[in-house]
Amino acid sequence: MGEINDVRIFAPEQDIASWQSLFEEMEAQGLVEIVQKPDKFYEVRGSEKLKRGYFKIKLLRCDL
Repeated sequence: MGEINDVRIFAPEQDIASWQSLFEEMEAQGLVEIVQKPDKFYEVRGSEKLKRGYFKIKLLRCDL
């Protein structure tokens, strides 16, 4: 617990935005701390639809 985890998501841009919303909801509930959000989504070589986003997430609770 308490270590920063690198989360890399490959998905269509709107899905990465949904993941970001989920992380923000989890942060509001005190489950995680978002250390870093992607400032932009990067192109994925070989795919016109997929983007990639990088998050740094710190887990705060495991008593669920």
